[in-house]
Amino acid sequence: MIIALIPVILVAALLFGLVFLLTTDFVVPIMIREDCGIIAGWRRLIGMIASRFWQTVVYVIVRFVLGLVAAIAQAILVILTLVVIAIPFILVGIVLLAALQENIVLLLALVIPYLIIAIPVALLIAVPFITFFRYYALLVLEGLLPEYRLLPE
Repeated sequence: MIIALIPVILVAALLFGLVFLLTTDFVVPIMIREDCGIIAGWRRLIGMIASRFWQTVVYVIVRFVLGLVAAIAQAILVILTLVVIAIPFILVGIVLLAALQENIVLLLALVIPYLIIAIPVALLIAVPFITFFRYYALLVLEGLLPEYRLLPE
């Protein structure tokens, strides 16, 4: 029974992802340029998609592939950075374990400072990737409809 729902869930997830991608990459800049709401922004986008369907399909495919590559690169960078950040905490933990023998509660106290440092660093690693995809989407939107030029020359 649940196995029969898997294709339906996958199709729904793909459609949701496509709507989210197009809204973030194209509708929001259209809304900013035209000073309109989301429904009006989607109407303008649907008109653009209707006249340039294959260019939009190519954009979605390229954006998906670039997203996968960027996710892999970002994951590798985050993991390496988190390991490097963890080294001093591991060394301090070893010293505490040797000195205090059985008091693991103090070791748990090292987790909070580690997370306070690691979470912002991981978010900072994501910034160039997010910026690239926003800029790329604006360039594609400008290429599809030159009147939506939002980037400075």
